[in-house]
Amino acid sequence: MQRRIIKSENPQKKDAVLKAAIEVFSKKGYPGATIREIGARAGVSTETIYFYFKNKAEILKETFKRMDHIPIEDFVESKGCLPEAEIFEEICRESFKFIARDFKLVMLFINESIHSAKLSDFFYGEFYRSVSGMANIFEKYSKKGIFRGRNHKETAIFTLLSILSLAIFKEGPFKRQLKSLQYEDCVKTISDVLLNGLLSEKGKISPKGRAAFKPAK
Repeated sequence: MQRRIIKSENPQKKDAVLKAAIEVFSKKGYPGATIREIGARAGVSTETIYFYFKNKAEILKETFKRMDHIPIEDFVESKGCLPEAEIFEEICRESFKFIARDFKLVMLFINESIHSAKLSDFFYGEFYRSVSGMANIFEKYSKKGIFRGRNHKETAIFTLLSILSLAIFKEGPFKRQLKSLQYEDCVKTISDVLLNGLLSEKGKISPKGRAAFKPAK
């Protein structure tokens, strides 16, 4: 029997496949999910899925790309002329909101990247785009004399991973214990610590004979 040829893309079908994939991945996990199950949930054939995606990993990648988030630099621009400290708080607030809203998917991406070098490279590339965007903002503020001149990409990595780690533990293993901890409190604390530091003016004076702390390059 001659195989039916799909001649053109149908955005609605592609969207249905991605929506179904999220549901199946969330229920059965990525390793346990099959193309057949995704097709059945989406109401399309496996041939239709393979028309849009090479394999299951490509579906996962496209799912990540379509998650509801905007580039950091575009986000900052949308906030207008807020003071730099408030912009930093807004970035933290939006990052927490993004992770909490799509926590299951975020964890799915993290778990699968541990077991797949290709997925790890892909997700790191996506993460690094956020790092680069944040670093550009920090560099801009540094030139204005608002932020210290240091390795801004390292600072961006530290900032984003701090937010990610806190959100993961709050939404995951420590959800019950950290129930009373509000994200707005997290925003204020992280912003205060990262923008103002822990040391008082007295503490910033390095004692004689002891070198001041220098971050690793």
